[in-house]
Amino acid sequence: MPYSRPGRFDLLISKGLNVVEELGIHLDQANKPIDLSTYTARAAFKAVNGASTSILELTNGAGITLGANGLITIRLTAAQSNLFDAGKDGLWSVIVIDQAGAKEAAFFGSFTTIFATTL
Repeated sequence: MPYSRPGRFDLLISKGLNVVEELGIHLDQANKPIDLSTYTARAAFKAVNGASTSILELTNGAGITLGANGLITIRLTAAQSNLFDAGKDGLWSVIVIDQAGAKEAAFFGSFTTIFATTL
């Protein structure tokens, strides 16, 4: 697996708007980007630590893109960001799964949801 410890990344979610975040470049021991395109990934957004149900879950091709250049891109549609309650905080995390099925935490953090302002 390419990670020694997960990175922290806190998100600001604008309710009702698209959200796109590119998360880090993952490097191997020779400091070259790891081709993540053969990996799978899952992300979960929960209202509180230890909550048994998620507000939203994402997977490869459905909100998560894993790049050959080591990037993990998270995309929430406007409809998905509308699932979050404005003014509420929560926790989220991303795990990656290699070809052998080994799972490892890639990113974690908190999120804050705000009302979107449109002009």
